[in-house]
Amino acid sequence: RNGDRIVLYVRGDSALTDTFTVRPGRTLRLPNLPDVALHGVLRGELQGHLAAHIARFVRDPVVESESLIRLGLLGQVARPGYYFVTTDGLVTDAIMAAGGPTQDADLTKATVRRGTTELWNREQLRAAVIDGVTVDQLGLRSGDEIMIGQRRSRWESVLRTAGYLSGIVLGIYGATQVAR
Repeated sequence: RNGDRIVLYVRGDSALTDTFTVRPGRTLRLPNLPDVALHGVLRGELQGHLAAHIARFVRDPVVESESLIRLGLLGQVARPGYYFVTTDGLVTDAIMAAGGPTQDADLTKATVRRGTTELWNREQLRAAVIDGVTVDQLGLRSGDEIMIGQRRSRWESVLRTAGYLSGIVLGIYGATQVAR
């Protein structure tokens, strides 16, 4: 997709060994070569597609490639923001790219959203993380956001419980006063 990045390694060619950004029209501009059309090329087909294109201009190239997408890692992570992560990396690897969860993080409250739409709710994402699902297997694309939730503080829990109990006590007291 437009804005994704591709890490390319071509043995013996330092000009082609770099990170390149997918341009509008789903093309990749490589130095000293014609642009590569990527429309309809799946991530799993990327390396072969690039190797075939480069082989038209470079004799017997050894080509390795990896695609990166830009994900928002927000909420309770050490360095919230947008990061380029590998598509074949685990969701937990993406979270670690943002410095990992904070002390207040509750990973069981993590969700994935695309704009205002929740793609993966907390239970679904938790199961995916336990299963070792990759970013690509989640169907994530550039711009999607992983939101890490916050754990309740101990005082918040104590105050909430005290509020419930005082409500019950006041309700019972009020009911006994009305009955008089």
